[in-house]
Amino acid sequence: KFSRTSSGSVFRTESLQNILTEALTLTEAKSKRHSTPISMSLSSNLYIHCDAVEIEQVLVNLINNGIDAVKKNEEKWIRIFGFEDQGQVVLQILDSVQGISTEIEQKLYQPFFTTKPVGEGTGLGLSIAKGILDQHNAQLDLNRSFNNTCFEIRFKKVNPPIEEGNDAA
Repeated sequence: KFSRTSSGSVFRTESLQNILTEALTLTEAKSKRHSTPISMSLSSNLYIHCDAVEIEQVLVNLINNGIDAVKKNEEKWIRIFGFEDQGQVVLQILDSVQGISTEIEQKLYQPFFTTKPVGEGTGLGLSIAKGILDQHNAQLDLNRSFNNTCFEIRFKKVNPPIEEGNDAA
């Protein structure tokens, strides 16, 4: 899906849970290989207007970054929370690392900046993710209200799609 070529993004009303489930399927092998359990707590009925494949790509990047970040930690975990807040759908991806320095935070979204060892990252993931989210009018921020590292995405909430063929006659 990620490598498909098309003439542009296809925006539809999508279930965040469905997109996240696909992203978790794609990151499952890596999380198991690095003994990093991933837990998810999502409110029901969270819908966003998006290109699902592009948002899935963003989530895979953030989850994989989290797995890479906790590799050397004694305590390894990733926790994902999704909820509604003031007309927005909020998705938080936390990992067991004790935060990111402000020096690194200032460079996070710059192309080719990486904290990974040579050969383990291009430094493009977060800048691409931020670009995709900008096109979706969504915000990507580091949420410093946690002791651990938390990337937070805020989307505009939309209503679930109306199912076709269910008209009362």
